[in-house]
Amino acid sequence: MAGRIVKVFWVWVYIICAIGLTACSGKSFASEHLLKFAVISDHRRDLDGLNTALEFIVSQNVDLLIVPGDYSPFTNAYKNGYTKWGFQIREDLSSEDQNIYFVMGNHDGPPTGRSFFRENIAPFYPDNGPSGAPIGTIFSFDVANVHFVITNQYHNYPAGGYTQEQLNWIDDDLKTSQKTFKFVFGHEPAFPFDRHVGDSLDIDPSMRDDFWDVLAENGVQAFFCGHTHHLSVARQDGVYQINSGEATSDHLNVGLIDVYSDHVEVRLYETNGSIPEVGDNPFFSNLNPGDTGDEAFTVFFYSDMTEPNEQWWTCFVETLMKVNNHEKIGN
Repeated sequence: MAGRIVKVFWVWVYIICAIGLTACSGKSFASEHLLKFAVISDHRRDLDGLNTALEFIVSQNVDLLIVPGDYSPFTNAYKNGYTKWGFQIREDLSSEDQNIYFVMGNHDGPPTGRSFFRENIAPFYPDNGPSGAPIGTIFSFDVANVHFVITNQYHNYPAGGYTQEQLNWIDDDLKTSQKTFKFVFGHEPAFPFDRHVGDSLDIDPSMRDDFWDVLAENGVQAFFCGHTHHLSVARQDGVYQINSGEATSDHLNVGLIDVYSDHVEVRLYETNGSIPEVGDNPFFSNLNPGDTGDEAFTVFFYSDMTEPNEQWWTCFVETLMKVNNHEKIGN
């Protein structure tokens, strides 16, 4: 009898300790992997770089690929790159079940896109954007516990930005979503680093701030973009900006995003054109010697966390300050 009491006692000690450790880590036993998607951008004419990126992405068993702009000239890239690796629009699937979504970039024939995009891609995307918007360029959709919002920064804004009409639509769309995680996609960054400083969304600081306020007020975890051709991460007013860099044969950036029931892990990789190596260390980088670009690092989003995890946030600040010497980082 005494032995049974001792066993029961230690079982409860184990359970209580496990619950305590779980609470401290911010994760729960019920955490379930729901989705993996990838992000690449700005490959333009470099089909070799695109194929290397896609080979790596396919090896990681992703469910979905999103490209935040500058994928043109599109016809060859789509037929000889994306479809080769299984990323293609399927007419037998719903608009929310496609495995690839393209975001309009400044080299993609904005605001409506080039003819191949307009005829073969856009008609199969969700049709829930603002009235009068070019088909297949502004819309939202849900997968698992994530709400995805695709924007078109060149719709009635040739320099790249957001009209009040589109901002209102983004705001209304985000407000109606009850999903745990909300991600917004556009081509040009709100806070550019390295290149296009002063001619991205920051060309109009008032418009840029209005856009960022919409994201912050609606609980958006991250805004994904490209345009600068440099991988970077910044955090402003509780929202991360994740710039996916470029996918070229001599400078390859790939983002892998794992979505769980209670958190999201964003891993960003950069190489000099080789296939990234996936390691257990979240700060792992396989940059070639002498490369001065950002190292690979990881962003964590927790459904119940309003402040950044200091362990990771310190890494972000040190990496960005060292590489970019930029002061616009933080809250």
